[in-house]
Amino acid sequence: MEGTVHEGMQTPWGKADSAEMLCYGIGTVGTPSHGGIKVDRKHNSLIPEYMRNSGGWYEEDCDWAIPFCVFEVELLAGGDKWACKVITKGQHAESLKTWHTAEFNRFYGQHVEDKYKTAEDAQAKAEADGLPVIKAGVCLPNDNVFAWTTAGNYEVARDVYHNGLKRLDKVLDIKGATRWAVESPREITAQKRKAVTG
Repeated sequence: MEGTVHEGMQTPWGKADSAEMLCYGIGTVGTPSHGGIKVDRKHNSLIPEYMRNSGGWYEEDCDWAIPFCVFEVELLAGGDKWACKVITKGQHAESLKTWHTAEFNRFYGQHVEDKYKTAEDAQAKAEADGLPVIKAGVCLPNDNVFAWTTAGNYEVARDVYHNGLKRLDKVLDIKGATRWAVESPREITAQKRKAVTG
């Protein structure tokens, strides 16, 4: 069936190590570093163009709420426990409002103030103050996260990284973090190998 997710499939974040169908044509995948929602071609064509991702992939932090809002009825009917909980608590609409305010307003006919501009302002101020604002991150084999920030690159626990992402200013808590003078997590492995063999 088109759009079916399965373990081992290629995703924008690498090979899926977990996959589950939520309802016909809509599934969720996870990889060691990230994950998201996949909708088949038919469902994706029904998502309004102003918030449609061409490949049918909607990442798990900011975009997952798009198919959840559009296909709320189908997802509830699908009976997946997690999907039903998220929808009945209104978390999908709240997430869309937070991350895609203009699209939320257009889809629901609302006039909510764009909080993302406030977030951008908060991040700009934090960066100007020399604080480590998260730019991106990737999971490491030890289950920590290698985080690229505006004030250097750090290795932190996964929950510390995700807590930083939830902040309006996206400032990473670097207490107890390892700072790396490298641009890629691959260089960490090379440095550790050199230290052991050197």
